[in-house]
Amino acid sequence: MTVWRIIYILAFLIAPTSAILGADANQPKSDIRVLVDISGSMKQNDPQNLRVPAIQLFSQLLPENSRAGVWAFGEYVNMTVPLDDVSKAWKQMAMRTTREIDSTGLYTNLGSAIERATFGWTKADPNSKRSLIILTDGMVDVSPNQEVNDRARRKILRETLPELRAAGVVIHTIALAGDADESLMAQLSAQTDGWYQKIAVADQLQEAFLKIFGQATDQDSIPLDNNSFLVDDQITEFTLVLFKTGAAKPVQLEKPDGERFDASKDTAEVSWYEGTDYDLITVTKPMVGNWRVEAEIDPKNRVLVVSNIKVNPSLIPNNLLATETFDFSIQMTQQDQAITDSRFLELLKVQMDILTADTDDTLSLQDTGAAPDNEAGDGTFTTQIVAPQTDGVAELTMMVSSPTFQRLRQKAVNIFDSPVIIEHMLSDDTESYHEIYLTPREPVVEPDSLEIKAKITLPDGDEVPVTLSVDAGFRQVGRVSVFESGGQYQLQLSVTGKTQNGRQFTVNTQPYIFETPTLVEPEPEVVKEPEVTENAVKPETEIEIDWVYWFTIGAIINVTFLLLGFAVTWLNKKRAVAYTKKLTAELELSSE
Repeated sequence: MTVWRIIYILAFLIAPTSAILGADANQPKSDIRVLVDISGSMKQNDPQNLRVPAIQLFSQLLPENSRAGVWAFGEYVNMTVPLDDVSKAWKQMAMRTTREIDSTGLYTNLGSAIERATFGWTKADPNSKRSLIILTDGMVDVSPNQEVNDRARRKILRETLPELRAAGVVIHTIALAGDADESLMAQLSAQTDGWYQKIAVADQLQEAFLKIFGQATDQDSIPLDNNSFLVDDQITEFTLVLFKTGAAKPVQLEKPDGERFDASKDTAEVSWYEGTDYDLITVTKPMVGNWRVEAEIDPKNRVLVVSNIKVNPSLIPNNLLATETFDFSIQMTQQDQAITDSRFLELLKVQMDILTADTDDTLSLQDTGAAPDNEAGDGTFTTQIVAPQTDGVAELTMMVSSPTFQRLRQKAVNIFDSPVIIEHMLSDDTESYHEIYLTPREPVVEPDSLEIKAKITLPDGDEVPVTLSVDAGFRQVGRVSVFESGGQYQLQLSVTGKTQNGRQFTVNTQPYIFETPTLVEPEPEVVKEPEVTENAVKPETEIEIDWVYWFTIGAIINVTFLLLGFAVTWLNKKRAVAYTKKLTAELELSSE
């Protein structure tokens, strides 16, 4: 990098824009409506009322070129923060009025809350980026009569949702523990390509709102490396978000000239909010140079900036299927116009980092005219993105850097590993088949839009197509041969279709593998008798019986029985004689 090129960048940044900028690249204005559940069940699911600091943080991060409002709903719907353009005064009011959020509602009148909060959103507006954020822990509950509740729920899905979708509204939902209607929340988000997140405890609310902040707003940031960040001369304001634990030391901020200050410094240029678990520091007209912060290092910490130079990325869906492929581009803008000066563009390094639980990939974006880029030197840097194969959340970081400035744009994306849920049922009959079931993954895809081509590798290594037929509803079933010897089957799908919000896709799924047991019992092994040899062990000699011994025992037993018989006979004879004598005497007496 030559000194002259760096001088050129500096000259470019202060030069009149008409000669160096291209077409208008004005980004739509964010219009954000937030609905917060205040039903009585929140006493159990959010006993510390952590909804308040989470919504306060969200409201303070909103850029001042956006529009926002907050509604609380239970049996009734109340406007907690009036819908208006975001300003310093609006933020101060939001900090004050959101403290009124509680858990006193008797019902959960979600349908009425949506209708009240989305007034004016009757048709699509290309100049407005519309986002509805819903936080709830319950079901649609407007009456003790369940039939009335069911009708209210159906109205949301059949009438309200299609209207909002047609008006270009993206619905982001947070289901907080309890009895939240996860199916309803997921459908609202999926059909509008919004962010859906289920959280188990209220402690996760702040992180959930931070993710939604990245979806609902177009806010640039700059790298925070080891609690240090570089402010360039195009930055007119920065907001530092620092998370902390209860035992953390008070935060201090150090300017490039070495001056240090803390939360006690609250001037026209510095606004410092010191919360329980985070600090929010906004500095206007900041000094150019390297700033440092004395605080805990946390990966959620960030530095948001208001700047004349901005990142303008193309749309990235909030929900992607694994291996889904799409082109992605970034433009740099100054005063909302695309920068096209080649001498400036050739100094830029544009990258995309994709981080999942298992992978960390970095892609380079080019403006060379080579596919997928359309035209060299037009200021549009392009690459092709293949969605990760890991089911879960992918963190995307767009990075633009030059010798004099850096910009970041961060976004989280939900990744679904397959458009269908795959199951199988084994057969133990060689005259039958193993069955494979493919159920559309709702609410991610349109079930009736799917076209599936299936092939399977059999245990013998052969690869054959699988014929699919509709089984029940939109579920499809395929049948494959049973191998007596068992083994491994490997299923591969190619699926085309539409997502719930109408986006076309084509994906190849990860192999689905299942094992089958052996069905035929092996024949028993024939064991030969060993041959007798001279050295073989001879069988033991039979034990001889002592006949004299046993004859003597028998004689003794016989003599004993004879003696017993003689004794019994003698006693009986003696008794008979005595009885005769007695009877004779009695007869003699009677005759006298």
